[in-house]
Amino acid sequence: MKGTSPLSTVARSVFALLLLGVAAQTPADPAPARFRTELEAVVSAAGHYNPRSIREDREFMGAILRRDDCYTYTVGAGEPGHDRITVRIEIPVGAEVVAFWHTHGGKQHRHRYFSAVDTALVEAWQKRFYLADFTGRLKVMAPGAPRLSPQRARKLRLPAGSGYARGRILSDAQGKPIRIATRE
Repeated sequence: MKGTSPLSTVARSVFALLLLGVAAQTPADPAPARFRTELEAVVSAAGHYNPRSIREDREFMGAILRRDDCYTYTVGAGEPGHDRITVRIEIPVGAEVVAFWHTHGGKQHRHRYFSAVDTALVEAWQKRFYLADFTGRLKVMAPGAPRLSPQRARKLRLPAGSGYARGRILSDAQGKPIRIATRE
């Protein structure tokens, strides 16, 4: 795919595996925790996995599923020390994917931004993608959200290529940024 994408071969293959891994399944046992809202499910998933993600410098990722007005999340783990993750998302009968969530691992400047692979996932699925980073911020990127220009990415000391995005920092009902755990 020469000249068609800023994504590396590894990133493209991981992204493709993620998309191919989504398949309808029978309900999984044991039953996952259920939440009243998409955001509650995201905060629970990110809060549970972000400290480990930082400690192990490992990405965690999953889907937020809606079924019968309740929300659950799935999770898969990446390779420690690498910005790679391949997950298989099992979708119980009657459930639908409404969003994705992930952590970005250890303290690295680029982990504060949505990557080119992240932004490609958002556009391919037309779903929100949540990011918990090593600072404890929770961000969201929606389809059509702005990307950083290659020049701006370079000024921010991000790796070469385009497709990075800042996302929007999420706030609670009082307007305070939602904080996600960074330590166990």
